[in-house]
Amino acid sequence: MSTIRFIHVDHLRLAGAPTGISDAPAWLRNLACDSVRNSVRNVIEVAVAQDAEFLLIAGRITESTEDLESVAQWLDDQFETLRHHGIRIVATARDSREAEVLERICSVVVRSGESLCVTSGVTERWRLAASAENSFASTELVVSFSDDRVGGAGNIYTALPSIKPSEARDCRSLSGSLGLSAGAVQAIAPAETWSGGCVVVDVDVTSREIQSQFHACDILRYATEELCLPSPASAEALAVGIAKASDLIRKNVAQTIIVDWRISAELITELSDVSRLDELALLLRLRNDLQSGHLGAWPRRVSFSDSSRLKLMSEVGEAVDQYVSVVSGSARALVADGFTHQRLELHNGNGVDATLIAGLQLLGRVA
Repeated sequence: MSTIRFIHVDHLRLAGAPTGISDAPAWLRNLACDSVRNSVRNVIEVAVAQDAEFLLIAGRITESTEDLESVAQWLDDQFETLRHHGIRIVATARDSREAEVLERICSVVVRSGESLCVTSGVTERWRLAASAENSFASTELVVSFSDDRVGGAGNIYTALPSIKPSEARDCRSLSGSLGLSAGAVQAIAPAETWSGGCVVVDVDVTSREIQSQFHACDILRYATEELCLPSPASAEALAVGIAKASDLIRKNVAQTIIVDWRISAELITELSDVSRLDELALLLRLRNDLQSGHLGAWPRRVSFSDSSRLKLMSEVGEAVDQYVSVVSGSARALVADGFTHQRLELHNGNGVDATLIAGLQLLGRVA
């Protein structure tokens, strides 16, 4: 066969753990604690299932050099599965200490300034070696780690290690050249709202066709979800709307998604009931429906977009009117039924935020 298949991963992030979930229940904190290692195990399973020639670790195996030895020991145990199936391990090293540690557990270590050369072997189908040369005339495949052009190679795959993956990880090239970032195996911060995993790369050395296919391996994901509610929406309708949207996520994913909800809505409520719009109150209600081992959307934050508006249906006093005008930017009072109720409508201001809700709660208690 003329096809070389390998698995490309970037940063393994071992010894790291997802952040931003300090108020999460014990089951989610435990899941997060083991998520990075379980994601790496999933990568190994993909390599075996895809019958890969080698696993390429283009990024760093750990977040801190202080954990390098302990992480390498753990990885060495996991790599036994790959060795048993004849799958070799290739890793990149940033310095001499990292290279020394990786050489004990990997088949090939590629140092800074080097490329990985894949050629036809005698005792094995494909021979792997690191080389610092810039001309690879007789090499079937060169795996490079920078955008610098590699001279004389027939097929060039450029692995660009990054925490954030390339926008498209399912690619096809007919020119014998393809480059992309696989991204970190597991996201560990709320800003990292992409799926983590590995890329299966197939290189046909004869036709020069290179294909890549992304495989998700992550355990947890972060997301920022926009939710637009029909107007007007009550506090009850808001809570129900987020719950329904969470159910849709649960049905479509195999991971637990840690979600920051961003709400766009025209909200209507009594001053006495405004506390139900408070973020903590909304989160408490949503989280109470989640059980241990939950797969779906765990709400981390609930906030309102600048386009959201609030209408208070009550006998609002001058203090409330003035407070709303200062915090939100502008307000106007309209007669709702002609006798007893007024509608205080916030418009053209800064929208609804936690400060406004908290202040209205306080004014409601004073009233």
